[in-house]
Amino acid sequence: MEEESKKYRKVSVLGANCYTDAYIYDVNERAYLLSLFGRPGIVKAVTASFITSGSVYIEKDERDSLSLSRAHSKYRIFTHNNNGLCHKVILSPDCFQGDQNRIIAENDTDRIFHFVDSSISTPLKREWINWLLQRNVICSDEIYGFGQIGGINTEECRLFHAPYSESVDDVVLEGIKNGELI
Repeated sequence: MEEESKKYRKVSVLGANCYTDAYIYDVNERAYLLSLFGRPGIVKAVTASFITSGSVYIEKDERDSLSLSRAHSKYRIFTHNNNGLCHKVILSPDCFQGDQNRIIAENDTDRIFHFVDSSISTPLKREWINWLLQRNVICSDEIYGFGQIGGINTEECRLFHAPYSESVDDVVLEGIKNGELI
């Protein structure tokens, strides 16, 4: 039972309690994703409170809690009801589908490549992505997470930012001239 309890954490707002199996937030404790489940009325109340007042409290363990607040004014909410339980996923679409920022697992070079390649005019080769990451041409911020979403461990995600085409152009041309890129 102890191992099972590590998969879920208690979420509280104004005396209403439900649970979370996954969330992603930044250093300022702004939530980009929050997965809630529990009795439908409670989950609905916690979701409404988060969307309107902008914060929820999550018990990380008996001595430590986290106060997550709204990251953006626009969220998408997905709801699934099953056998008297409600599961809601609240996420910031700009950070999962956006042109300027994208939350991606830091070791998923295919998704990083597709994000960068679609956001700049410089033609890139997939095999250049690690080289560009090592040179900090593609910037990312550390974010924090708990649980898994779609089989991806949220603790391994970063918030990537679309680079400026001009900076990529200069670095890629330099890499080609130096023979580092083929």
